[in-house]
Amino acid sequence: DELLCRGHILNTLSERLFDLFSGMKPTKEICDALEFKYRADEQGTNKYLIAKYFDFKFIDIKSLLEQIHELKVIVNKIHALKIEFPETFQVGAIIAKLLSSWKGYGKRFLHKSEDVTLEQIPKHLRIEEESRLRDNKNFV
Repeated sequence: DELLCRGHILNTLSERLFDLFSGMKPTKEICDALEFKYRADEQGTNKYLIAKYFDFKFIDIKSLLEQIHELKVIVNKIHALKIEFPETFQVGAIIAKLLSSWKGYGKRFLHKSEDVTLEQIPKHLRIEEESRLRDNKNFV
Protein backbone atom coordinates (compact mmCIF):
# COMPACT_ATOMS: atom_id res chain seq x y z
CA ASP A 1 0.00 0.00 0.00
CA GLU A 2 2.82 2.43 0.94
CA LEU A 3 4.79 1.54 -2.21
CA LEU A 4 1.72 1.90 -4.45
CA CYS A 5 0.82 5.27 -2.95
CA ARG A 6 4.41 6.52 -3.33
CA GLY A 7 4.43 5.39 -6.97
CA HIS A 8 1.18 7.26 -7.71
CA ILE A 9 2.49 10.45 -6.14
CA LEU A 10 5.82 10.32 -7.95
CA ASN A 11 4.09 9.52 -11.28
CA THR A 12 2.05 12.72 -11.13
CA LEU A 13 5.06 14.98 -10.57
CA SER A 14 6.93 16.85 -13.27
CA GLU A 15 10.38 15.54 -14.14
CA ARG A 16 12.05 18.25 -12.08
CA LEU A 17 9.94 17.51 -9.00
CA PHE A 18 10.31 13.76 -9.52
CA ASP A 19 14.10 14.13 -9.38
CA LEU A 20 13.76 16.20 -6.22
CA PHE A 21 11.37 13.89 -4.35
CA SER A 22 12.35 10.43 -5.61
CA GLY A 23 15.20 10.34 -3.08
CA MET A 24 12.74 10.62 -0.19
CA LYS A 25 11.70 7.20 1.04
CA PRO A 26 8.64 7.59 3.28
CA THR A 27 5.49 8.59 1.39
CA LYS A 28 4.40 10.79 4.30
CA GLU A 29 7.63 12.78 3.97
CA ILE A 30 6.92 13.41 0.27
CA CYS A 31 3.31 14.42 1.03
CA ASP A 32 4.35 16.77 3.83
CA ALA A 33 7.02 18.43 1.67
CA LEU A 34 4.61 18.91 -1.25
CA GLU A 35 1.86 20.24 0.99
CA PHE A 36 4.25 22.68 2.67
CA LYS A 37 5.54 23.92 -0.69
CA TYR A 38 2.17 24.42 -2.36
CA ARG A 39 0.31 25.71 0.66
CA ALA A 40 2.95 28.45 1.00
CA ASP A 41 2.53 29.28 -2.71
CA GLU A 42 -1.25 29.43 -2.28
CA GLN A 43 -1.03 31.70 0.76
CA GLY A 44 1.29 34.03 -1.14
CA THR A 45 -1.22 34.17 -3.98
CA ASN A 46 -4.03 34.96 -1.51
CA LYS A 47 -2.08 37.89 -0.07
CA TYR A 48 -1.22 39.06 -3.58
CA LEU A 49 -4.90 39.08 -4.61
CA ILE A 50 -5.91 41.14 -1.59
CA ALA A 51 -3.05 43.58 -2.20
CA LYS A 52 -4.04 43.75 -5.88
CA TYR A 53 -7.61 44.65 -4.84
CA PHE A 54 -6.49 47.45 -2.53
CA ASP A 55 -3.91 48.78 -5.01
CA PHE A 56 -6.34 48.76 -7.95
CA LYS A 57 -6.82 52.24 -9.41
CA PHE A 58 -8.94 53.44 -12.29
CA ILE A 59 -7.05 55.01 -15.18
CA ASP A 60 -8.13 57.47 -17.86
CA ILE A 61 -7.09 55.50 -20.93
CA LYS A 62 -9.47 52.56 -20.39
CA SER A 63 -13.23 52.38 -20.30
CA LEU A 64 -14.56 52.65 -16.76
CA LEU A 65 -16.84 49.63 -17.26
CA GLU A 66 -13.92 47.52 -18.45
CA GLN A 67 -11.99 48.46 -15.31
CA ILE A 68 -14.98 47.71 -13.06
CA HIS A 69 -15.13 44.29 -14.70
CA GLU A 70 -11.42 43.75 -13.93
CA LEU A 71 -12.06 44.69 -10.30
CA LYS A 72 -15.00 42.28 -10.13
CA VAL A 73 -12.78 39.48 -11.46
CA ILE A 74 -10.34 40.14 -8.61
CA VAL A 75 -13.25 40.13 -6.12
CA ASN A 76 -14.53 36.81 -7.51
CA LYS A 77 -11.07 35.27 -7.06
CA ILE A 78 -11.01 36.56 -3.48
CA HIS A 79 -14.51 35.12 -2.90
CA ALA A 80 -13.20 31.75 -4.10
CA LEU A 81 -10.78 31.93 -1.16
CA LYS A 82 -13.81 32.23 1.16
CA ILE A 83 -13.08 35.90 1.89
CA GLU A 84 -16.27 37.93 1.65
CA PHE A 85 -16.61 41.67 1.11
CA PRO A 86 -20.03 43.16 1.86
CA GLU A 87 -21.71 44.71 -1.17
CA THR A 88 -21.72 48.19 0.39
CA PHE A 89 -17.94 47.87 0.90
CA GLN A 90 -17.45 46.99 -2.77
CA VAL A 91 -19.64 49.88 -3.95
CA GLY A 92 -17.77 52.26 -1.62
CA ALA A 93 -14.44 50.96 -2.92
CA ILE A 94 -15.47 51.56 -6.53
CA ILE A 95 -16.52 55.12 -5.68
CA ALA A 96 -13.30 55.72 -3.71
CA LYS A 97 -11.17 54.42 -6.60
CA LEU A 98 -12.69 56.81 -9.15
CA LEU A 99 -10.32 59.24 -10.84
CA SER A 100 -9.86 62.64 -9.20
CA SER A 101 -11.88 64.21 -12.04
CA TRP A 102 -14.81 62.04 -10.87
CA LYS A 103 -14.60 62.94 -7.16
CA GLY A 104 -17.56 65.33 -7.31
CA TYR A 105 -19.67 62.61 -8.90
CA GLY A 106 -18.53 60.12 -6.26
CA LYS A 107 -19.44 62.53 -3.45
CA ARG A 108 -22.95 62.91 -4.87
CA PHE A 109 -23.28 59.11 -4.74
CA LEU A 110 -22.20 59.03 -1.11
CA HIS A 111 -24.72 61.71 -0.12
CA LYS A 112 -27.70 59.95 -1.72
CA SER A 113 -30.14 58.59 0.83
CA GLU A 114 -30.77 55.32 -1.01
CA ASP A 115 -28.03 52.73 -1.35
CA VAL A 116 -26.69 51.87 -4.79
CA THR A 117 -26.20 48.17 -5.44
CA LEU A 118 -23.28 46.50 -7.13
CA GLU A 119 -25.50 45.83 -10.15
CA GLN A 120 -26.64 49.45 -10.37
CA ILE A 121 -23.31 51.24 -10.08
CA PRO A 122 -21.93 50.20 -13.50
CA LYS A 123 -25.10 51.52 -15.15
CA HIS A 124 -24.83 54.88 -13.35
CA LEU A 125 -21.13 55.18 -14.15
CA ARG A 126 -21.63 54.18 -17.81
CA ILE A 127 -24.27 56.90 -18.22
CA GLU A 128 -21.98 59.47 -16.58
CA GLU A 129 -18.99 58.35 -18.67
CA GLU A 130 -20.99 58.60 -21.91
CA SER A 131 -22.29 62.01 -20.86
CA ARG A 132 -18.76 63.25 -20.16
CA LEU A 133 -17.52 61.91 -23.51
CA ARG A 134 -20.40 63.63 -25.30
CA ASP A 135 -19.71 66.90 -23.44
CA ASN A 136 -16.01 66.73 -24.35
CA LYS A 137 -16.86 66.20 -28.04
CA ASN A 138 -19.28 69.14 -28.00
CA PHE A 139 -16.74 71.30 -26.18
CA VAL A 140 -13.92 70.66 -28.69
